[in-house]
Amino acid sequence: MELFSSLGQVQLIDGRNLCRSDLQYTDILLVRSVTQVNKALLAETPVKFVGTATIGTDHIDLQYLESNNIAFASAPGCNANSVKEYVLSALAHTQQLQRLLRGEITLAIVGLGNVGSRLYQVCHQLGIKVVCFDPFLQEAGITQLHLDPQVSINWASWQQILKADILTLHVPLTKTGKYPTYHLFNQESFEGMKSGALLINSSRGGVVDNLDLLAALKQKKIQAILDVWEHEPNIST
Repeated sequence: MELFSSLGQVQLIDGRNLCRSDLQYTDILLVRSVTQVNKALLAETPVKFVGTATIGTDHIDLQYLESNNIAFASAPGCNANSVKEYVLSALAHTQQLQRLLRGEITLAIVGLGNVGSRLYQVCHQLGIKVVCFDPFLQEAGITQLHLDPQVSINWASWQQILKADILTLHVPLTKTGKYPTYHLFNQESFEGMKSGALLINSSRGGVVDNLDLLAALKQKKIQAILDVWEHEPNIST
């Protein structure tokens, strides 16, 4: 807030409860992923710029912004190191990191973007057995890590990924296109995973079907660590 106070009047509002009436005198709107930015929120407001302090943009109606000449900016990579460290901390907390370092188990990274590539780089440096799945990069013939061209990427098929001991998700939430990620992990995916495998989701909640995950957890088919989940902060029971 102090950063922008010299530029004009700044108002802090709960992003989950933000409504159109709050924006009647607003020129610039800065949000995070909990705020749905669309026509219902912006119509008949003076907002001319929307910025999101996130990598993903699934909460932003980009088509509406473009058609109404509302400028937009996101922040890809802004918290990539933090998420990488979150995953490593989660592995250490569950004592899986030691098993990875001893070469007893395999880690699978789904999505090799800003976060996934950094995690892969660290795993490579630590000598951890790691495989990756990112169909866009695989189809493009990418074989070397862009952060370090000396590091080769150990690609795997979707079926091979599901057989890893630990799977960590680092993909955007998409519902269209060649490889949509909405409910990418569902009952079929869980049934294909190893018994007792650990799923870590620190990407977007909708990448995992909450109800199917809940069923798999109740059956003790797999384990899960969730930084995000569908319909958060509500919890399915």
